[in-house]
Amino acid sequence: MESIRLASLAVEPVEVGVGCAFEGAISFNRRYVMKDGLVRTHPHRASTELSHVEGPIDPEVGVIGLRCKGGEMAGCFVNFACHPNVVRGNSISAGYPGALSRALRRMEGTQFVTIFGNGAIGNLCQIDVHDATKNCSGRDWADHMGDTLAEKVTQTWDRMTFAARRALRGARP
Repeated sequence: MESIRLASLAVEPVEVGVGCAFEGAISFNRRYVMKDGLVRTHPHRASTELSHVEGPIDPEVGVIGLRCKGGEMAGCFVNFACHPNVVRGNSISAGYPGALSRALRRMEGTQFVTIFGNGAIGNLCQIDVHDATKNCSGRDWADHMGDTLAEKVTQTWDRMTFAARRALRGARP
């Protein structure tokens, strides 16, 4: 309850901006059709038996930015489609969403708030099966993914139009 009280005391008006970027080099489809016609999830890396990837990725990085009246960024919501379980093992980790948050705090200050939302992550992971030399797991790779997304997010802010009010709309097929 104390955290809610303190947060309510720090409320200030912000402007909202909406935008997107594209990052297609850190998320991969994990299902492949093999030359024998079978579909495999996480086939052996650099396998000579790969025919083609079973489906697409979603490279869009959706961003909602919150900017203070003085022009400094206060926080953002980021949406990206890739499973966050990059670190693996038995340790507890925030994965690349945590690395994204740390990278944005380094750029914007320790009060900056990042909220991360997974995009449609079915069958999307960080492992590039075509390059067996790339270490696509662990804290270093999570940091790489976070830094890569942070760069896309800040580039998106530069193209955003900010406004004191934004209409919230939804759609469904």
